[in-house]
Amino acid sequence: MNTSERMAELAAQKEMSLKKLAEVSDVPYSTLKNAKMRGSQLSVDAIESICVGLEITLSEFFAVPSQT
Repeated sequence: MNTSERMAELAAQKEMSLKKLAEVSDVPYSTLKNAKMRGSQLSVDAIESICVGLEITLSEFFAVPSQT
């Protein structure tokens, strides 16, 4: 799983921009933007902070979205 793609997907589901996600998760905007642009993996610490900002658990972050 690409964590930067998953982060962007979850933020979009909550109708949250990367800038807003950076504010609520206390992860620098540049970190989120660079990860998304490069398609790179996020650190565990960043993912944990993003989960707090999105009000989800780590399990929910890593859950494979169901295909309908």
